[in-house]
Amino acid sequence: MMKKSIFGLRVSALMETSGFLVALFFIDMFFGNGDRFINVNPHPAWIILLLVLFQYAIREAAVCIIMMCIFLYAGNFPQQLATETLFQYYFHLALNPVMWIGMTILLGGLRIRTAARQLEVQRELKKARQQERVISESFEKLKAANKALEFKLSEELGSAIKIYRAAITLEDLEGENQMDAVNKIVASILNPEKFSIFLTTEEGFTLRSSYAWEQNDKYSKRFAKNSAIYKSIAVEKKVLAIFNDNAEKILRNEGILAGPLINTSTGEVFGMLKIESLRYQTINLRTMQLFRLLCEWTGLTMKKMQNVEKLASEAITSSQNQRSYSYAFLQAQTEFLDALARRIGFHLTKLNIRMVNSAELNAEERRLAALTMSIAIKAALRKTDLLFDARERGEEYALLLCGTGEDNVGIVIKKIQDNIAKGDPSGLKAKYAFTSQALFVSDRNPTWQGPGSTAQIKTAEQNPTAQPGVQK
Repeated sequence: MMKKSIFGLRVSALMETSGFLVALFFIDMFFGNGDRFINVNPHPAWIILLLVLFQYAIREAAVCIIMMCIFLYAGNFPQQLATETLFQYYFHLALNPVMWIGMTILLGGLRIRTAARQLEVQRELKKARQQERVISESFEKLKAANKALEFKLSEELGSAIKIYRAAITLEDLEGENQMDAVNKIVASILNPEKFSIFLTTEEGFTLRSSYAWEQNDKYSKRFAKNSAIYKSIAVEKKVLAIFNDNAEKILRNEGILAGPLINTSTGEVFGMLKIESLRYQTINLRTMQLFRLLCEWTGLTMKKMQNVEKLASEAITSSQNQRSYSYAFLQAQTEFLDALARRIGFHLTKLNIRMVNSAELNAEERRLAALTMSIAIKAALRKTDLLFDARERGEEYALLLCGTGEDNVGIVIKKIQDNIAKGDPSGLKAKYAFTSQALFVSDRNPTWQGPGSTAQIKTAEQNPTAQPGVQK
């Protein structure tokens, strides 16, 4: 490969100069006087000098002048005229080289100045383009950050609207509906993929509600009082985060965040809020602060729900169903009807219907199953039967069957089971348990006659043949 420069001189300039001078030599040989145009003014060699000056630098122009002088005077010195002095003779010989050197210095200086200015302009242009690129990249980043911020603000605004709507409707909801509202608020604020709410019981923490749990998830539904999670949250009242080494050992595979549902004014712990799955890019200081606030707010809400349920349990009638009585009224009514049955002489049987696998169902399945059970029981009631809510509202009922002995309880159970099957043709996963207890047995009581009928009971002041019932 041909070199582009020799000793800092560009080869192209040397080749162009040599080629021009050789061509000029042959032109003079064949068409000129053979004196290499020494007496021609301006000399034709000016052409190549000016070309080199405009295309290259002063160094190439200096070499070009040397080659031009060799071309002009090598073996071609003119004779001194008799009329010329020695000074005039040397002046005539040096005139062209001096003019070439002067022009080279003048035009070369302008060339250097122009090149320096051009280099400065190129440098400024490069700097301007770099600044433009930086500004463009910064603008794109700012634009992306602006979009992300707008999206975040719109998301938070939407979440705030959801929270507001859920909060204002929370006052009018009861039971599972109220729990669903709490779940929606937690989901709107933190946007977790999975979370659960536990309540404090005599055994420890017991699962109250789960969000987005899958069938193959192996999260614990209970934490005993001697467990590390219970001690850290209920006793020490700590917030556990998986990025903390000690908390990670306590949580293990149970979740990434866990905190106490606490009443800040009294310090009482009602349960635990646990986040099983959360996008890691959302775990930051703001998330931790929101999680603490959610724990406090959920704790107050759960306490209020417990107070409402306590008041409802002490009421005579159930707020969910005006045809059923509250659990607090069950004992008094049972004692009254037992005494009345012994005095008048009619069968008295207590039938409990309970959903046995409610912990395995999600909130929507529990709600539908409880509704199906409630409708089925109401359809089987006679005017003389009394329906009571049990301790777990909506998931357990107690029936006092006046005039129905244990021999006919199976008819009632069959009727309720048929009603459940009719009310749920798709087949829910809920399972029900029926427990009967004969409170009083009389041999003068008519058989069970179905819903809507009234048993005809013969009254008597004494019932010497009546026998107390035995629980099945």
